[in-house]
Amino acid sequence: MTHDSLLNWQKLQLTAEPELQHLPQITRHLELTLIALKALISITPEALQRIAAQMNLMPGLSERIMQASVNVEAPLTLDEAKSLALLICHLANQNQPEIRRAVTLLEQLTQQGDDPAQSALLQTYLTTFQQQGQSRSYPFPDVSIDISTEQLEPLAFKLLIDLLFCSNSDSPQRFWSALIKPQFSA
Repeated sequence: MTHDSLLNWQKLQLTAEPELQHLPQITRHLELTLIALKALISITPEALQRIAAQMNLMPGLSERIMQASVNVEAPLTLDEAKSLALLICHLANQNQPEIRRAVTLLEQLTQQGDDPAQSALLQTYLTTFQQQGQSRSYPFPDVSIDISTEQLEPLAFKLLIDLLFCSNSDSPQRFWSALIKPQFSA
C-alpha cells in the first residue's frame, strides 16, 4: 500500500494529537464504541476487516480489529486510533437509520418511565454488548468485567447515544476532538 493511498489526516482535520500516555484510555474508548456499534448492527470481525481495507486505513489495523482484544499494555498507535475513529464514524454513518431508531426508542421509553431493556431491540443490544464486552481481556473503565445490569445499561446507552453523534458527515472531526479533549484540558 502506498503512502498516497492512506487517508490524509490533515484533509480530514484529525491533526490534533493527544499526549501519548493517553493512548490506552483512547484505545479503551474506541474499543467500547466499536463494541456498541457491533452490538447494534451485528457486524462480523471479517466484515470490519474488509471495510477497513476498502477504506485504505492504516496497514495492520484490520488485523488488530480481528484480534479478540487490543492489549491495553500495547494500545493502538496514534495512526491506528485515528483510523479506528474513522472506521467507527463511517460505519455509524452507513447505519444511521438503525442507530437513530434505537436512540429514538430509548428516548421514548425513558420519557414514558418505562424500562428501555423491555424493548426487544434494546434488550438484544444490551445482551450483545455485555457478551462482547466480557470477551475482552481488559475491564471496562471504572467497572469490572462482571458488571451488573445497573452498571451495564448506563454505559451501553451512553455509547448508543455517542454512536448517533458519530453518524453525521462531520463526525470524524468531532469524535476525534471528543476523544482527545480531556487530555488537552488537564
